[in-house]
Amino acid sequence: MKRKWFLKKSGSLLLAGILAASCIGCGGSADSRESSSAAPVSEETAADPESASATEETAAVEPEEDQTPVEITIGGWADKDTNPEEYEAMEKVKAAFEEKYPWITVNEDTWGYSVDTFLPKAAANQLPDLFDVYPTEIGKIVNAGYAADLTEMMDKYGYTDALQDDVREMVTVDGKIYFVPEYMYTLGLVANSAIFEEAGELNEDGTIPWPDTWEELGELAGRIKEKTGKIGFQMPTMNNTGGWLFTNIAWSYGVEFVKQEDGKWVAAFNTEECAQALQLVSDLKWKYNALSDNLFVDSNEYYSTYGSEQVAMMIGDMSYSNMEWYIDQYQMDGTHMALGKMPGGPAGRYALTGGAVYMIPSSVDPAKYDALFKWLDFNGAGPVMTQEAEANYEATLQRQAEKGVPILDQLWFNIWKSGDTYDKETALHQKYANANMDNFNSYLDFSDVNIHAEPEVCAQELYSILDNCIQQVLQDQNADIPSILENAANDYQINYLDNEN
Repeated sequence: MKRKWFLKKSGSLLLAGILAASCIGCGGSADSRESSSAAPVSEETAADPESASATEETAAVEPEEDQTPVEITIGGWADKDTNPEEYEAMEKVKAAFEEKYPWITVNEDTWGYSVDTFLPKAAANQLPDLFDVYPTEIGKIVNAGYAADLTEMMDKYGYTDALQDDVREMVTVDGKIYFVPEYMYTLGLVANSAIFEEAGELNEDGTIPWPDTWEELGELAGRIKEKTGKIGFQMPTMNNTGGWLFTNIAWSYGVEFVKQEDGKWVAAFNTEECAQALQLVSDLKWKYNALSDNLFVDSNEYYSTYGSEQVAMMIGDMSYSNMEWYIDQYQMDGTHMALGKMPGGPAGRYALTGGAVYMIPSSVDPAKYDALFKWLDFNGAGPVMTQEAEANYEATLQRQAEKGVPILDQLWFNIWKSGDTYDKETALHQKYANANMDNFNSYLDFSDVNIHAEPEVCAQELYSILDNCIQQVLQDQNADIPSILENAANDYQINYLDNEN
């Protein structure tokens, strides 16, 4: 699932929208494990309107124009052959940008960030000038010297002071800003209300009975599978996705995956708490019979089974690009889509927060920086919404509403504390709101949810190791969980953390 550079908010709000003057574009995607033609992602998560709508308008700083011809290369470009619809839409974005800034030429690169290919391309100086990466990779990339110091440009374009403090801290290392935040999300419990109804499991008022604990989820999911034959709870086991989502369960049992001792990173999850969390996963299959009969569930199957309405519940998010993708790819009924808060464990209720950030490699000529930030501003990535970006945003919301995507009357999350982007986006959401809020109110109540960032170091490697742990307990009802965790923690320590120490 490739991630696309141009999408930070409600689906292809930037891409489809820039086409407002000429045509309404097509879908796109972004986020952690996603693409318009591949799968979901996330973006905004309930924000405080007062702080976010502060009207100390951060001026969209357009310094004196240096119109020296310059070429920039943008990563994550849609492939013309495999994704022609998105490719054509992106080409129109490019044409509109080059018309406004005729001295800037935009070149295309279909490469998107992956853990496996980044370092070889960086070492060979073959990275595009702009692309997005997971926040979990920030420390690794900065320490390797591959990220450009963007502090001056962030100040120049008014991004620095406008960012929410915690978001700015995320992209800051030793007082310098190396990345531009793209979007943030927080996971919840995704559900299909129609399957609940089919199983006779809706509340008397027709609302979803969101499970309060993981054990309640197991019991409920098992009943739903027994009554409908559909998957009660979908648990991925491959492509790092299983490990990524398992962290939400483990944190609720009190697990700490990695910590620092005497200045060194130490694997910390070979514990009784983690054994209990992994036992819960085992119970979902062997005790509750709630899971898919397929052991090897990759990320594509994870999302496609929900989109084809074969899954009652799963961990995930409901960005507008996700919901549009389900409708486009599987003709899913948008009124069946629902998102609730995460179930809790002995240590409370935890939900992973993540997102994506834009990166400019340190090898890029600083003479290109201004053009690259103009590209970001043009595509709505800044705190002040340009006319083009506002038209784009509305065009996409209108298109999504017409398709039946449930549009909420508020944003999921806002990365800005000043500037007018939040106000303008919220007004447009209220204009096109059509969602049954009963399907989303549980998620929007964060009063008892602990938001937890992804592990600070070697997160993707950890997720892969946890995938293997999950596979083992789902293959063998009598799997030796303490032994599995001991081996996993040793693997993580010796092969990854020790390399960081």
